[in-house]
Amino acid sequence: MNIYSTAILTVLMAALALVFFYLLHGRTLQRALVSVVRFIVQTALVGACVYALLRIDHVLLNLLWLLLTVTICAWYVVLKARLRRNQLLPTVWAGMLLSTVVCMLPFYSLGKVHQAALFVPVSGILLTVMSALLPKALKEYFVALVRFSDTYYYLLAGGTSWFKAVVPMLRRAVDRSFLPFYRRLSLAGIVGLPLLLAAQLLAGVEPLAAVAATLLLTFSALVATLLSLLFVVVASRHLVSDKRGHLTDIVRL
Repeated sequence: MNIYSTAILTVLMAALALVFFYLLHGRTLQRALVSVVRFIVQTALVGACVYALLRIDHVLLNLLWLLLTVTICAWYVVLKARLRRNQLLPTVWAGMLLSTVVCMLPFYSLGKVHQAALFVPVSGILLTVMSALLPKALKEYFVALVRFSDTYYYLLAGGTSWFKAVVPMLRRAVDRSFLPFYRRLSLAGIVGLPLLLAAQLLAGVEPLAAVAATLLLTFSALVATLLSLLFVVVASRHLVSDKRGHLTDIVRL
């Protein structure tokens, strides 16, 4: 299937979907048109950037792409979590960048990870999962830290270390953000992950290698998110309290 036939079939499928939306409800059609146009523009822009990265395939250009995507994702996480941008945006950005770089290291076993063909999709999947899980986790942590501040101060006054004092809040954040992800993994194994497998098979990857790469991507993304969360929690220790040691409301409720 060449690019022209693919484009024609895509237009036909999009038109068919819009016809269904029109038959169902006029407002649905309007919202669908806006979403379709936005999706086409975003896909075209990202596709053009990825095409340029693959054609040039330079390490510095790939790193620049990583910095740009991390910046966009960190901004999204801070906005979605309703955090104070001037206080936590640099910390979230550094945590996402560091965890992405660390969790890309195992992919050297699949090839030269600094090459665009491996660098762009792997970093993209890691950042996508982090952008989906981090907002909920960070918001739950900081809200719990303020809401249960009496417990926090009590533990510190009793000689408990700082990290042990925030473990209950951290556990609450993990329970409310990561546990739903675990539950969705079984559904993803039936619905979502085969799409990733199919993409690799279409690219000519061996079936067993595609399965191994899919599992590695899935759990690397989970580890990257946990590393980002821990980094932000530790690095923001002095950002969430004033000079007197009192906790500040860092979440815009």
